[in-house]
Amino acid sequence: MQILAIMILLLAGITEAGANIPDASNSADDAKIHEPISLTGSRFVWEEGMGTIFNLTPMNSDIFYYDIDSGAGGEIMNIDIGDPSERTIQVDKLTYDTSTFNISFRYRPFGNYSAIGFLGEKYLAAYTNDSKIAEKPVNLVSRRILSKVLIDENKNHSLVEGKNLTLDAGYVLRVRNVNITSGTAVISINKNAIEFYRRAVNPGYIVVYEKAVDKVYSVYDNQKYVQKDFPDFLPVIAIHVDSITIEDGNAAVVIDGIFQLSDVYTDIDPEYGLLGITEVSETGIAMKNRIKAGLSIPDNMNFVNADGTYISPIYFIDNIRLKLANSTKLRFFVYDENMPPNHERRGSVYSGSSPVQAWDGLNFPGFWYDIDSNSFSEKLEIINISGRNIPKGYLRYDITGIKTPLEVAGIKGSELYGLNNSFIVFGIGTEKYTAVNGNSTELSRILIEHTDSQYDKKLFAQGEVWELGEGYSLTIKSLEVRSDPWRVLLSFSHNGDVLKESWVPSGGIFSYSENVSSGQIKAPKFVTHVDAIFVGCCFDFAQLRYTFLTSDNITRIHEGDRIGAFRVTDIEPYLILMENDIDIYLNPGGHLNLIGNLSFRVADANELRFYPSNTRGQEISEEDEKVPDVENPVNTDQVGLVNRTRTNLSNKTTSAPEKAVQKSVSSFEFYIAALSVLILFLLKRNQI
Repeated sequence: MQILAIMILLLAGITEAGANIPDASNSADDAKIHEPISLTGSRFVWEEGMGTIFNLTPMNSDIFYYDIDSGAGGEIMNIDIGDPSERTIQVDKLTYDTSTFNISFRYRPFGNYSAIGFLGEKYLAAYTNDSKIAEKPVNLVSRRILSKVLIDENKNHSLVEGKNLTLDAGYVLRVRNVNITSGTAVISINKNAIEFYRRAVNPGYIVVYEKAVDKVYSVYDNQKYVQKDFPDFLPVIAIHVDSITIEDGNAAVVIDGIFQLSDVYTDIDPEYGLLGITEVSETGIAMKNRIKAGLSIPDNMNFVNADGTYISPIYFIDNIRLKLANSTKLRFFVYDENMPPNHERRGSVYSGSSPVQAWDGLNFPGFWYDIDSNSFSEKLEIINISGRNIPKGYLRYDITGIKTPLEVAGIKGSELYGLNNSFIVFGIGTEKYTAVNGNSTELSRILIEHTDSQYDKKLFAQGEVWELGEGYSLTIKSLEVRSDPWRVLLSFSHNGDVLKESWVPSGGIFSYSENVSSGQIKAPKFVTHVDAIFVGCCFDFAQLRYTFLTSDNITRIHEGDRIGAFRVTDIEPYLILMENDIDIYLNPGGHLNLIGNLSFRVADANELRFYPSNTRGQEISEEDEKVPDVENPVNTDQVGLVNRTRTNLSNKTTSAPEKAVQKSVSSFEFYIAALSVLILFLLKRNQI
């Protein structure tokens, strides 16, 4: 009996051995999350233990304006937490300061101007004596108004006869009467089909359109007229004509420099929410919080979505808001509620004075991050850098699978579709993938994942088709507003074939799952939530939220694969390890793609400055003959990952699945050997 008991215990040890999966659905206080590698001073996320003063600057927060080439960006927010147990920001303990900086126009012959970052946007602070497009200096900050910089570029635009160039804010540039012989053309500036400016130009001519300041908007976009000392006229558009030439047999005007300001000015005197202006000078703006800010999640349901998701009631300045973790441990970050989905997300900046060399979800918002559990999937670390060169093998990229629920989980009725289950999610190249059957080597990219962001909503009418990607589409076949509750008939199709069609009431869920084999763990193919139905005078509309769609294409990753600039060095359950397979030279002005949409953006300057970005850059792979052969690649142009059904690697000796089997066999053999020795020992002892 003793022998049998020992055998059972040993065998139980074999079956219970397994990987610990970070679970984003659990409380952060209980979940076993891998340790961060980012320095605390480089993070945009604050939590207890980091010190009571939280400093946010353009170097560690991408909600503030920053110009990588010049290193310009003057916004600073300091938050004095005090005693974290009180969960309160006391009066005057949150400060926001922004200062002006002198910067050159992108088209250098235009000279320089004074700019200022304000609420994450770049504004003209003043035309200076060095501003060649202005007749005289004028300071806007001292007059307590700002004008947003809409365009500042030195790109070439070729406009043939009759062609238009669309600028910002509804302005259109038109070219006509192009004469190659005389080297002249006529340029006009129009808005709302009204011509405001016309001028005959020749190569080297600078077009300057001035406009009188006649109205301003508050920071909340409410137009108002105020009594202020406005400049009579201000240059709002400047264009440089480079040449007049022939292109493809057509006469064309080449423009190589454009600068445009908003002609609607922002008042910096309005009453802000939590913050109030304490000082305005020619060189900056200062604010402090006028009231206390509580950092506790309230019981008041006015601050909770229908699905139970918490909405922070704390607005710092206009669109600048605070996000609190639903955790016993105080944790938060400051974000821009109006940041558009296509906005570049940048990580903490590497510079000579602050050589940040490690990034994770706490200091790079391009990586997926869950604040409630404090979990993230991706880690990027430079082990060694020599000058501007990161040698081969010294840029490490670690990816951890995170167990996380769908955004729709928690909404009434989601449990009926099995949508409350969690799935293994990997962040790769700043995009998210679900693990098919929990397998780290088989991944399906998440094509659509709408969160509670104000941009993640879809409003469309009956008969309208929503093209989702990869041939999938959703159609509203009918809207019924005479029933109670109101409902909508949704039709989900692929390449014209209807996969599912059903009526969904307002507040209900539409879900489609593919047939999967027994025991397979896979996220649903498509999910959406009918958030609301609206009745209009001419059309009725449905608003959809928390939409989710996965790709049909399976990305298969094996140890030894070359993906982007990386080589896969190891694959474990819920863990993928990579390192750079080539030297990476951070050339000035470079935008270097690493993997997927993950890249390094480098300053066009003598000083080395760079940051990780979630935008695709220039590929830096070696020659084709050095890249592993791939059979049947699928969608490699979309994500930059190697999708394959079979791998042929000349330098690969053992596949990851084979290694996993070998490790399992080795562990099993060890247990059997130990068990055999123990049995023999006990039998021999019983004989004695």
